[in-house]
Amino acid sequence: NPERRIHQRNCWQKAGKNSYVAALTEQRALHIGGTTYVFGREGDDTPVVLTASSATPANWTRTPISLNTIDVRSVQAKNNLFYASAAGGIYVSSDGASWSAVSTEVPIDVLLAAGSTRLYARSGNTIVSSSDGTIWTTCALDASADFLPAKGICSICQPARSNSNSETILLGGQTASEAVIWSLTADLTNTYTY
Repeated sequence: NPERRIHQRNCWQKAGKNSYVAALTEQRALHIGGTTYVFGREGDDTPVVLTASSATPANWTRTPISLNTIDVRSVQAKNNLFYASAAGGIYVSSDGASWSAVSTEVPIDVLLAAGSTRLYARSGNTIVSSSDGTIWTTCALDASADFLPAKGICSICQPARSNSNSETILLGGQTASEAVIWSLTADLTNTYTY
C-alpha cells in the first residue's frame, strides 16, 4: 500500500535506548555525511564523541576526545571538519576525537555558529568571523553587545529563500537576564553587505 509506505517514511521511529547517550550531561549533535555525531561530557566530566550511522542508528560507538577543555556545546561543522572553542582558542578535528589548535591572534570566548563558508565566534564584546579559524574579522552588530548570548547558545544555518547566493544564520541563547535571537543574512559571493 503506497499510502502506508509514505506514512512510515514520515513517522518518528524510536531508535532504542543507549547508555552512552544517557550518560551525557552536556551535548551537541551534528549529522554529517550519513553519520550522527553527539559531542558530550560524561558524569565524571570526560569529553566524548558518540557516533552512529544512518543505516544503524541504534548502534553507537563511544570515543574519548583528546582535548579535555573542549566546550562540547560549541562544536560546529564546516567543510567536513569539526571546529570547537576551548581555553580561549579554536581547535579543529577531522574525526571529532583528535583535536589540534588553530593558530589565531584573536582570543575566542566561544564558537557560536558555522555557515557554509565562515565560522562565527564571540570575542569579547563582538562577533568575529573566519573562513578557517585563523584570520578573524569583526562583524557589524545592529544592537548593543550586551544582547549577545552568553549561555544556552544554539545556531542554525539555512539557504536564504530569496537568493541562492546567500544564507541565513540564526543564533539564539541567553544573556544574564533574557533570551535573545540574532539573525545574519550572509552573502556567499562577498558582493553585498546586509
